[in-house]
Amino acid sequence: MILITGSTGFIGSRLVSFLSQKGYEIKEVNEEITDIEKLRPHFKGADFVVHLAGKKPNSETVGKSNDTFLVNVLGTMNVVRLCLENKSKLINISSSATESEYGISKVVAEELVRSYAKSQGLKAITIRPAGIYDENDKTVPYINKNYPLGHLVRDIEWIIKNHNFDQYKVYETRNFQQKIYFIRRKINAVKRRVNKLSSWLRFQ
Repeated sequence: MILITGSTGFIGSRLVSFLSQKGYEIKEVNEEITDIEKLRPHFKGADFVVHLAGKKPNSETVGKSNDTFLVNVLGTMNVVRLCLENKSKLINISSSATESEYGISKVVAEELVRSYAKSQGLKAITIRPAGIYDENDKTVPYINKNYPLGHLVRDIEWIIKNHNFDQYKVYETRNFQQKIYFIRRKINAVKRRVNKLSSWLRFQ
């Protein structure tokens, strides 16, 4: 069984839909993650836990670093403890942005996961997605399109099916804009060489 915290969010709702269609048994958890006793019953029987829940940045959280840290750090601590209790494998979704209060709280939570993996034998990995966007949303500006949401949910499924959790790892998603930019540069360079060669052959 795969337990997903924050299953009604942007990533969570898409992940639930994708994995359900693939035939996985899914359990959605949207309890307050700072209350470990409310969480505890849900974790029984969970083979994998995808941890997405947390306090996201918005107009209401600006300047409220205490609230952000409480939810993102203490909440992750509770998830980690329950994963250890139930021998569940943890897929922790972090953030590639570290400048904001939210980003810093995710870094601290990530370090907590790493520490428990090293010292307590927690089976876990962390994913740091960057620039996630819904490829079905045509209103998203091209400049913000880095990593399609569909790719992320497929990557999570691949990790569930194939990843060896014996060693803690951090996965960072690639910046697709940068990748495409360099591919285009290479293609244009090849085209220029072909054109030069064609011109040279015509005069032979």
